[in-house]
Amino acid sequence: MESNKAYLGAVAMAKLGLKVLPLTDYTSTKNGKEVWSKIPRVDSWPKHATNDAGTIKKWSQGDFSGTSSKSGKPCRHFGGSLEGFIVFDIDAPEAKEHLHNLFVSAGLDGIKPTLTTRTGNGGAHFICKQPEGYNLGNSVSKLAPKLDTRGGAGGYIVLPGTANPVNDVEYAILNEAEIAVLPVAVADIVKE
Repeated sequence: MESNKAYLGAVAMAKLGLKVLPLTDYTSTKNGKEVWSKIPRVDSWPKHATNDAGTIKKWSQGDFSGTSSKSGKPCRHFGGSLEGFIVFDIDAPEAKEHLHNLFVSAGLDGIKPTLTTRTGNGGAHFICKQPEGYNLGNSVSKLAPKLDTRGGAGGYIVLPGTANPVNDVEYAILNEAEIAVLPVAVADIVKE
């Protein structure tokens, strides 16, 4: 059942334009706590990330032919490549206020409605398309504490339907809005 939810979530996000990649369920210990490593299950993942539902289904069944990964174990965890997208990763409640303030400082009334998902640790991903001519990438707490960005060809996020293997919390859709284009005024602040 869990792998079916992950597969269905991956296919749904592929239809929205995100290219899907399989993730491992590897965990490690960091500061005395077990954490999910969220590592791509295939080498050269940007090359193998796909919108093809047939390939995603094969991965969910354990068939990784055509990649460097060994076939066998079905994939129960999927990510989405962020080439052409930017995600604001909210890791704490106060970070949402920081994101709101970012949009206000760009001259907007607040955060523009866009597809938003809940993470496996209780945070949120605000998913936007990058404006034409921008290639915004990954950052950690550079905009504000606990407010990260994921984006561009080197970025990926965990997709709805996948459950965090440490706490079994499922990534899920919080706001099913259309994926908005990030306003240029906000993109300019992020770029700086």
